[in-house]
Amino acid sequence: MKKIYIIIVSFVLLASFAAIKSMSEPKTNKVPTIQDAKNKIEDKAAVSDIDNKIRAVYIDGRLPFNISMIKELKVNTIVLSQEGVRMPAAPYKTNYRALKSLEKNTKELEKSEIDYIIDINSGPGFSSDGKISSIFANDTEALYFAKMSCEVIKRHVSNKNFKGIMISLENTNVLEDNYYNTLKYIINKIQNSYPDVNIILNLYPCSFENNFENLSVPELKNVTLNAVIYFKGMSYPMYATGYKASLKINKNVILSNLQILKEFQEKNKTNMMITIKTPWTEKSDIFLQDVYEINKMLSFNLNIGYINSFDDYDFTKNEDVLKVIKRNNK
Repeated sequence: MKKIYIIIVSFVLLASFAAIKSMSEPKTNKVPTIQDAKNKIEDKAAVSDIDNKIRAVYIDGRLPFNISMIKELKVNTIVLSQEGVRMPAAPYKTNYRALKSLEKNTKELEKSEIDYIIDINSGPGFSSDGKISSIFANDTEALYFAKMSCEVIKRHVSNKNFKGIMISLENTNVLEDNYYNTLKYIINKIQNSYPDVNIILNLYPCSFENNFENLSVPELKNVTLNAVIYFKGMSYPMYATGYKASLKINKNVILSNLQILKEFQEKNKTNMMITIKTPWTEKSDIFLQDVYEINKMLSFNLNIGYINSFDDYDFTKNEDVLKVIKRNNK
């Protein structure tokens, strides 16, 4: 009996020590690795066919572009970045220069049978240079912006290559809730007239550098969310400078952030796009290859920067980056 008592006491003491050790050990948030992501996706049998996803590049509608280069890259969609066809300031007259540019560019894409999304980056209450942004405090201007967007849609909705519009109201000085409330208002007004046209809603500009924490995106139907990974400068794989903050950047950081976005996508059952806006400098080809590898696991639509901006954000100026794009679009 005494022997049994000693065994029981020993067992209780061992369990107590284990519990104390567990409580005393600091808890750390493990950064997921590439293998963790592969295992998680394979366990859920959630690997999607990446070939069915959008593989896009930006075209600056104000500048000439090369159709042959587009076809050589084997992208399947163009995001055509255009000024709105209405002026930002009252009385919001027709912007004939922008209208002429839009029609010229879309006709060239349609003639070549290339799918396109029209990215509207200015209009009533908002200018692409950031000098006018009163739309976030003026419902009348938001309404006019929606009406202008409907004008653009009406001109192209019957064309088989037209795949929707993107609304780019890039402003990091407005509160995030105000940003989304304005976009929700505009989108709802557009969808009253065109409920079946896909609209790409850009997430709040600082979302990536904020690790996609506490996303307050409104619930909307037939909307694709676009997460822009924007850097003013980058030294990969060490650090990057975003809109407002400097951040550590490497393959695991990108993976960790995009996994959060993937979980948000699955929870909210929404379509998602990733857009890269970074100066293509030394070793940025390694960054882009890492993005491609991660995206093959997470299966987002992907938009890789500018093809004709003739500056550091134009990937055609970097031969190593071009090789990565061509290799991954085979």
